[in-house]
Amino acid sequence: SQDEMVMAMNSHIEKDLKVDVPLDPGINKEGEEFRCIYSSEASFEGTVVVSFSIGERLVLPVNVPKHGCVIYSKR
Repeated sequence: SQDEMVMAMNSHIEKDLKVDVPLDPGINKEGEEFRCIYSSEASFEGTVVVSFSIGERLVLPVNVPKHGCVIYSKR
């Protein structure tokens, strides 16, 4: 399969984390939606984020709960 999944972890015990995760531009494009299919914090599940470009890089803005992890998959 050519679909990319994103997993992110946060080791900080007090603060949620927001990161721009680089995506493979060979199999993804700007404006694609990814849904959170798993989160250690239930309220994060089901959230949708959209890929975008920062200069030459394609990224996905991912929110990760404190002391937890998330998995995002293309919708």
